[in-house]
Amino acid sequence: MPTQELVSLSVDEPIWDRFFSVHPLVLVSTLDPDGNHDIAPKHLAMPLSWQNWFGFVCTPRHHTYQNIERTGEFTVSFPRPDQIALASLAASPRCDHDSKPIVSALPGRLRRS
Repeated sequence: MPTQELVSLSVDEPIWDRFFSVHPLVLVSTLDPDGNHDIAPKHLAMPLSWQNWFGFVCTPRHHTYQNIERTGEFTVSFPRPDQIALASLAASPRCDHDSKPIVSALPGRLRRS
């Protein structure tokens, strides 16, 4: 019988940053305090039951989270097939100092993430 060895992985940084994986992509829209719409691409999103429950991953540091905490409201949109690539790029991880350089290369309507 072959011997199996356990390989330890460092968890000093998020494991999920080590590889690319495909997850459902949605656009979560909230309302900023100044009345502007904040549209954020989110993955790791899904219905949570057969009822009207929906969940997605978001950090309290993001405007999306803060807006939902303030208003208790958000909408979810599913991108059309021809919008998936651009929305996926907008959903890429943020770099140091909370920047997301890829957003400046996207068409104007997708720049608010």
